[in-house]
Amino acid sequence: MYNVKATLSGNGTNDSTLIIGAHFDAITYNSDRIPFPYTLGANDNASGIAIMLEMARIYHKYQIKPNKNIDFMAFDGEELGLKGSYYDAKKRKAENQPIVIMMNNDMVGYQPIDKEWKFQLIEYPTSQDYTPIAEHACRCFTSLSPIAIDAWDLYSDSYYYYMQGFKCFYGYEYYDDPHYHSAEDSYENLNFDYMKEVAILNFALMYHYAIANVFEMDTTTAINTFANYISDINIYPNPSNDLTNIQFSLFQTA
Repeated sequence: MYNVKATLSGNGTNDSTLIIGAHFDAITYNSDRIPFPYTLGANDNASGIAIMLEMARIYHKYQIKPNKNIDFMAFDGEELGLKGSYYDAKKRKAENQPIVIMMNNDMVGYQPIDKEWKFQLIEYPTSQDYTPIAEHACRCFTSLSPIAIDAWDLYSDSYYYYMQGFKCFYGYEYYDDPHYHSAEDSYENLNFDYMKEVAILNFALMYHYAIANVFEMDTTTAINTFANYISDINIYPNPSNDLTNIQFSLFQTA
């Protein structure tokens, strides 16, 4: 199993790092809990990966230079016990890396059209101070109704960062997805307009933690600052038309 990591270096005045991540593995069971040999995994968790990649696209397109480093992380092995995030969080703690916050999105695409657009802000004991910031960002920039809940019943990649003492944001849809871990977890069952709102929330939080304090701006100034970026944020169809060549080496035969 392999995590995938990309780093956007900050302006050099601060060595702290903001992590935005999601798991890219997926799993599907039959009624007897026997795993399928294939899976679609659109909501769990291509939705979270899409949010992360859209943040990377916006930062690249507008050449946004953060004050802090930003690590874009795609975790493997979440469905097998948070393996990838456990490894990364433990390594960063051992190296005493200064992490300003770890932002995690896991299952952020299911939202019935006819119900209020709610979004859960999962609270860890180390991170409760982020909740009013996220609630403020929801109300200023999105149509999402923020719902803060305790983290103990929901495990995702942010959990082991919390266990290592790091501050974490964990965003999660509100309504139970009936297609969870099933062969019906396909893109046709996602609400892309809802996901766009989640992406806007993520952008506002990244801006707050890596660039400038949104609480120090009045609402009009903040909205004007974000206007161009927010208007360009999209999830579907794929907004990126760039061609990128990625070079890599395998340490063993595939």
